[in-house]
Amino acid sequence: HYDDMPTGTTAPGADDNGSGTAAVIEAARMLTQYDSKYTIIYALWDEEEQGLVGSAYFAQQAANAGDSIMGVINMDMIAWDSDNDAVGEIHIRPIANSINLKDIMVQVNTTYNIGVIPSIINPGTTASDQASFWNHNYGAILLIEEYYGGDFNAYYHTTNDLLIHYNQPYYHKMSRLTF
Repeated sequence: HYDDMPTGTTAPGADDNGSGTAAVIEAARMLTQYDSKYTIIYALWDEEEQGLVGSAYFAQQAANAGDSIMGVINMDMIAWDSDNDAVGEIHIRPIANSINLKDIMVQVNTTYNIGVIPSIINPGTTASDQASFWNHNYGAILLIEEYYGGDFNAYYHTTNDLLIHYNQPYYHKMSRLTF
């Protein structure tokens, strides 16, 4: 999602969720150079902070149309790691092929020696856009910094959610893990 929920009049939103938004744009830049057997949609949702409004609308429209969605990878807050432990949470629920998507992400991390330490959260949070797809029985996962793991972003939803607080090596690992 590209919206932000600041506590003041400015909304920098660097980590929540400029980090995920930038990673999606970079994935699109890189992956569109290759042919794919399937359609890939690079989506940036609005109004996640107001109740998953954008993704809920998209998922509902997809379900109404009978669309086949092979999987959703949601990146939300992927640049904060104050203790340098490289833990990345993968939130899943036993819905459609969500567990298989998690298994593939873990295998990619291992095969390509990316260096993220996966922490699997099942059942995963419903406070981000992947939940809109779970609500319509589509497979989806959320990759996020330690949402539950004790290293949550100290600048979350503040006017100090700035790029200077990124852990750049961690951000690169988390971004690489998704594409």
